[in-house]
Amino acid sequence: MNPAESNLGLVMSRRDERRRLRIAIGLCLGVVVAGTLGMHWIEGWGLWEAFYFTIITVTTVGYGDHGASQPGQQFATFLMLVGIGSVSYTFAAVVQGMVAHQLAWRRRMQQRIESMNGHVILCGYGRIGTTIANELRAAGRPFVLVDLGDEAVRDALEDGLVVLQGDATHEKVLVAAGLDRATHLVVAIERSSDAIVTALTARGLCPLITIIASADSDDERRKFELAGVDRTVEPFTLGGIEVAQRILRPKVADFLSHDSSSSDLAVAEVEVFEGSALIGCELRTLGAEHYEHVSFVRFERPGQPVLTPPRGTQVLALGDHLIVAGDPEQVAAMHAAGREDAASTSRRRSGSDSAAA
Repeated sequence: MNPAESNLGLVMSRRDERRRLRIAIGLCLGVVVAGTLGMHWIEGWGLWEAFYFTIITVTTVGYGDHGASQPGQQFATFLMLVGIGSVSYTFAAVVQGMVAHQLAWRRRMQQRIESMNGHVILCGYGRIGTTIANELRAAGRPFVLVDLGDEAVRDALEDGLVVLQGDATHEKVLVAAGLDRATHLVVAIERSSDAIVTALTARGLCPLITIIASADSDDERRKFELAGVDRTVEPFTLGGIEVAQRILRPKVADFLSHDSSSSDLAVAEVEVFEGSALIGCELRTLGAEHYEHVSFVRFERPGQPVLTPPRGTQVLALGDHLIVAGDPEQVAAMHAAGREDAASTSRRRSGSDSAAA
């Protein structure tokens, strides 16, 4: 079934659910109104007394004999049968609607996940997972959150994230999250045993994916390395180092921890993709002609020594990585140029020059 047919079926299903719910509510109201008017006409009771009698009859509460006549008792018997049926139908319609809503949400999330490619899978939405999610979303990087907890899933949905509720230690959950199409898997699960099993499961399913894990201790870090994790981060260790750096070298610490959302400085990694306009360009020429407010901090080419800082005569090639810092607009433009072809970059530069003029 293609997405259009799936969406059409989803819309029709929602219409059927609303129609059944309207019928159920209308049936209940009809029974209450008919019962009230019937007892008012048969017994001559006031509307309030007739309404009260109808409610306790339909809900099977009772409260003793109200001294109704034989015609009133016959009508009340009929009212009880119809009332119980209508209440049961309404309850079933409400439960069915809730289940259908949950299934529709799962289908909608699965469709969004299936449309992703080159995304990140984030396992765990605790303190560390929340911070990672915020950074990925701020950078515009698509990702899928996997968490088993109802509260975590509810919080993630309120934050507008793509969520898959399930146990990340299970193969079928990771497959459903698009593990075969993802570039990275981040393990931020607070329970150590589950985190290690998740890493082992992911590595077994996808040997080439990059796995990053959050570890609480050296012992856990070693276990992650045995499980095939590519990079392990110890948040408590990093936090302690940063506190010490702020005491020993506060200005350097401020610069290194510079807020990525700041408007005066941006630091980014520029990767040179196939067909990029940067291929064949010399760094000093790029700096002089297009990115005069960008500093080239680090250069890395697979299989060669890392240069910090790179030489101005360095010519960029496919697969090169640059760490750059400087004016946010120019840094963003260079990051885009690493992914764009020459024609797209030329059009964007022409548009920027026209706007500046």
